[in-house]
Amino acid sequence: MRSLLERLRGCRSGSFREPADSGDARALSAAWAAAWPGHAPDAWEVRALPGAHHVRLDGLADGRLPHGDADDADVVDLYLRLVRRLRKLHEDEPLVIVGHEYGRRNIMAGHFRRAFPEAWPWRTDRPYGGVQRGGEPITYFWVVGPGVEAGELRRLLREIVRDEALTVVLAPSSFTWLFYPFGQAGDLAVVDRWRFDLVLAEFEAWVCHHDDVPDDGFPPGA
Repeated sequence: MRSLLERLRGCRSGSFREPADSGDARALSAAWAAAWPGHAPDAWEVRALPGAHHVRLDGLADGRLPHGDADDADVVDLYLRLVRRLRKLHEDEPLVIVGHEYGRRNIMAGHFRRAFPEAWPWRTDRPYGGVQRGGEPITYFWVVGPGVEAGELRRLLREIVRDEALTVVLAPSSFTWLFYPFGQAGDLAVVDRWRFDLVLAEFEAWVCHHDDVPDDGFPPGA
């Protein structure tokens, strides 16, 4: 029987006992280890992963914060154009969505699983030295894909822009680029310099040049 507080929150656990044992799971694990050895697929690490080229993009070209449905739609369109451009540079590799989940004690638990019930359990991590105030010291990574429909991607981005409640990393199945959108801005990491430069030239008007955009660099509940 769930507690009254859990029922009011609409919360369920985002944890799992065992990761998936499948060909897709093994292939993604091998690809991640090859691209980013020694690191977890944590959204808050995207901006600082060693060996990558990084940029933060504003959701709107003039650096304004989105206000209203029209601005939100512009941000979603920008993120979709960015992902499509990145995919073309990587021969349209299947796209994966890596969602962050948490144990039952965390108020954010179950949010990604409710949004994407088809997601499967991939791996876990203990960020921040295993200390997480307000929740369990484990991040559970769930995956949608490989292969994400365009409509599903637009829906995901729309939800992120509107309430920032979903924490995800978008990537090809090789993980040679990573995009962490968090509402009013997004962090991008690309392995290859020449691909990074091509993307940067095309999206230069959205490059963030100020420091007052929050990093969101802490886990929900911290």
